Amino acid sequence: MYTEQQIRQLALRFLRDHYKYRPRAGSSQTRTVARPHFFNGCKIDARLAFQRPDLSWFTATIEATSRETQDEIIYRINWFRLFAVGCLVAMTAMALFALLWPGGNFGAGAQVQYYGSSASNGGGRLSVPHSLLGAVGCGVLALSVIIGSKRKKARYLYAVAQFKRFHASAQWIAYDRKIFRDLPARYREELTRQCIAYGFGMLEVLSQDRIRCVIEPSRVDQFAGARSRLPGWLAAADLGPRLRSLAGKSFRIPISFRGGTGQRPPARFIERGGRTVAIVPARPGRPGLLERPDKAVWHVRWLARQIHRLLLPRAVRRRPGYFVLPKWYLPLLLVLAALIWWLGGGLAG
Repeated sequence: MYTEQQIRQLALRFLRDHYKYRPRAGSSQTRTVARPHFFNGCKIDARLAFQRPDLSWFTATIEATSRETQDEIIYRINWFRLFAVGCLVAMTAMALFALLWPGGNFGAGAQVQYYGSSASNGGGRLSVPHSLLGAVGCGVLALSVIIGSKRKKARYLYAVAQFKRFHASAQWIAYDRKIFRDLPARYREELTRQCIAYGFGMLEVLSQDRIRCVIEPSRVDQFAGARSRLPGWLAAADLGPRLRSLAGKSFRIPISFRGGTGQRPPARFIERGGRTVAIVPARPGRPGLLERPDKAVWHVRWLARQIHRLLLPRAVRRRPGYFVLPKWYLPLLLVLAALIWWLGGGLAG
């Protein structure tokens, strides 16, 4: 049984041999990172890079998975997205049911006179019983979730979802072959299907340190340039504690610095072997918000991002893309809710 570090080393050794004949700049050397690190805002396990003849960088990233972390390549049903989509379907069905209810605007009983307490008002339309409307919504929601869970689009893979959030020249998933030995065949088939659909490569680690190339990454961007770098603030919270752990108690970071344009903040130092070493060089001080009013706009945007992060569940960082919904979801949900409230008799009486 291989560990993640062993899989990373074996995968990098394979990629060095796999890309050794690729055209590159004359003075370019192959650079590798064989440890987990952040790349374009996402945490990846290993990376290989070299410079092409046109001086652009070719980057190959690796997602290593061992038996201990096999959940990264075993799909699970995305119940959050199914429930969110089911709510839209259920609310649409409720709106149509209230619209076609006898006495409604287009109902079969639109010419019927009044029902119940509506007769005392001298006129109006019939309202849908709230219990019946709720039963219709719950039934359609349960039915849509059950039907949606059988579709392949509802299958969530951590490794694939993470690769979909940033762009690299080639992206590989390296895993231990023993992971799928005791699992049903549908888990391996789903991993293969998604890697083919999105253009990711697959490396299978066999016994005796051998590697088999199952799928080679596509050389054409399957996303048509839709992927972009993630903002650095997504990973900033994880970089801080890790950086402080390098120096322990001797690490000193200035909490804040409010200086003028000409001043310089102090550098950040660590003490190793009796010597003081700067790990973050000093940089020119930033002007205050009153000196640069345009900076206030960026500061407000930064505050908005921090508030947005606090509202998201903690599992967002552990499951990239699992809790992501389209931008049009919330406005459409509010429109349907207002329509159901009106058609259900919220304005009647």
